[in-house]
Amino acid sequence: MAMSDSPFTPLEFSAQPREEPAAGGEESAAGGDGAGGGVPWRSRDRHGRGLRHPLPLGRRARRTRQDRLETAVEKAVEKIGGLGEPALIGMVVRVQRIPDHADGLLRELRAGMPPGPERLWASVGRRGDGTLVVTLHERPILSAVESDELDTAVYATVLARCAEEIGRDPEQLDPGWGSL
Repeated sequence: MAMSDSPFTPLEFSAQPREEPAAGGEESAAGGDGAGGGVPWRSRDRHGRGLRHPLPLGRRARRTRQDRLETAVEKAVEKIGGLGEPALIGMVVRVQRIPDHADGLLRELRAGMPPGPERLWASVGRRGDGTLVVTLHERPILSAVESDELDTAVYATVLARCAEEIGRDPEQLDPGWGSL
């Protein structure tokens, strides 16, 4: 699944309970086409100036920041789905380029009331059927977090927002959360 180019079409990831793999049916961890990498081949069109030459054989395409964020979100959703909390089963995590309420956040900044990173990085709500929906904001997260800390930051953000929405402490949902 590739990141969307439009800020108005967010990606969705859904948390499900962790299932044990079937005997003998393991999938390759590399993914992709099996040619030495999990990143699909890219056309390498730079700034609309046309195609560049293809990568040499044996070289993998460089992972973009969006690829790393997508992987971090998938890991966080899988980990939260494995916590076994009934209120989090079926939870949806969306990735959106910028916050919907950016104008309100800018007004708060100009008034001298800086919002915390939890409001800049994610928002939480529910769908009509009661499904918990956490929306991560790509630009604020990627601009504030180093790539080596991205997995931890995304998981901590999603867990904290979920815990806040269901009225529980994050340490109750994941006892190892404080040791991140």
